[in-house]
Amino acid sequence: MYKSRKIPVLVLLMGLALISGCSTQPSVPPAVKEEPGYPVTIHDDLGRRVSIAREPQRIVSLSPSNTEILYALGLESRIKGVTTYCNYPEVARQCEKIGGFSDPNLEMIIAVEPDLVVAESIHGQVIPSLEKAGIPVLVVEPRRLPDISGAVEVIGRATGNRAEAERLAGQIRDKMEQVQSRVDRASARPLVYFEIWHQPPMTAGPGTLIDDLITVCGGINLAADAATSYPEISEEVIFLRNPEVIIYQQSHGDAAINPMNRKGGWQKLKAVQSGRVEPINPDIVSRAGPRVIEAMDALLPIIHPELVL
Repeated sequence: MYKSRKIPVLVLLMGLALISGCSTQPSVPPAVKEEPGYPVTIHDDLGRRVSIAREPQRIVSLSPSNTEILYALGLESRIKGVTTYCNYPEVARQCEKIGGFSDPNLEMIIAVEPDLVVAESIHGQVIPSLEKAGIPVLVVEPRRLPDISGAVEVIGRATGNRAEAERLAGQIRDKMEQVQSRVDRASARPLVYFEIWHQPPMTAGPGTLIDDLITVCGGINLAADAATSYPEISEEVIFLRNPEVIIYQQSHGDAAINPMNRKGGWQKLKAVQSGRVEPINPDIVSRAGPRVIEAMDALLPIIHPELVL
């Protein structure tokens, strides 16, 4: 029924595999207990103890999700380099570019003279070289919805912005609780097909941020039983399971084809017949950062319009 597929880097950053792998990642471990100030030592998502000698003034981010966290913490003046895929907030588009997400340019990063680089596990090849150059690298990679608030707090501790990080992390936790409280009043949970790509159909499986968002917003993910995080799925399976809600990603490039306009079995689906087919910004559901608040605000009325005041 499902077919595993390796997703291209560009599609990753369109909202596909930027966010997760097959396994569940635990919440970000807490920083080592210490008094406020520097130096600080933090456990990162590679299980390393990263020492930061002084409050970072020149920060480079190697992923869009971490870039969004850094800007949300009010660190705009200290962000000196981001990837070509870091497109939010708007000011990030004007920041110095140090290469792509999967292939950052080592020389360009070093030339920016950062005193902190915030990376993900995919950057394992450049991390040793950066550390050899005396640049501390903190790997922050929340994969699941409950992990994001902890990641925000870790970055806050690393950058000396703990109070703002705690405030933002609290907002994310509060939003999850508010949404869950509303969903608890629902009489049923509709079956949701989330379409990432349409040729062939690709969706989000278990262990992904998208799966978490569907669940917390009161839906049942049509691909919750898939063997991989981002499986290809046949039209026959979609037609057989007959989702009540269809959500598809707005396009970054090639135009997405609205399932409402497709022929054949699509016209017989409950979601199509009832008009419950909606587009969504792929970045807010695939980047494990502060905009998951926006994602929940967008998904709840799609999945449970009766719960929205």
